[in-house]
Amino acid sequence: MADGATDPPDWCVSTIARLAIQPGAPADAVERVQARLADACPGQFLYPPASLHVSLLGCTPRRTAPATFGAGQVARIRDACAGVLGGARRVELGLRGIGVQGCQVFAQAIPDHDTWAHLRAELEDALMAARERPIGYPDKRPIHLNLLRMTDAAPEALDRMLAAVERLRDEPLGALAVSRVELVVTDFVVSRRHTRTLETFALG
Repeated sequence: MADGATDPPDWCVSTIARLAIQPGAPADAVERVQARLADACPGQFLYPPASLHVSLLGCTPRRTAPATFGAGQVARIRDACAGVLGGARRVELGLRGIGVQGCQVFAQAIPDHDTWAHLRAELEDALMAARERPIGYPDKRPIHLNLLRMTDAAPEALDRMLAAVERLRDEPLGALAVSRVELVVTDFVVSRRHTRTLETFALG
């Protein structure tokens, strides 16, 4: 990480639901948990409020420069997203419990139905039909909201962070109703200087 972005950066075209643009999102609760993590293990990278997001689907593989996404490709991706998301229903998620995967510390998102998983599957199929190579996974159900990235993995720092995660393992953060999904060109932390919104889709 350098200046709030990955170093060196890489990019993809992706669909994300940023916390900052969802009406009624539990932003205060999320920031309080981030503060507790930062107090337990200072000096790590905290995702800023504008970068906090739930991923729907990466629409392309990673690329070394955003200029590699041509206008025709972006138009195909936008059309595929519009076809899937245009009639989609709002998704209700409960944010509860803090976990860790690799260098990422995250809040677990628990859906009240399988709509998010179905949207991922439908969008993956639509993009593949449009000759794209989305970043898909066999299990479409796990959903998470990254809060912090470990940039200091010294043993004592890891011990403090894992102890903090254990204390927060069942922490409730509130409900998140996803009603807006953005199509973006972004790096993999949705940093301000490396993210550009191409389209915003409203979920019904």
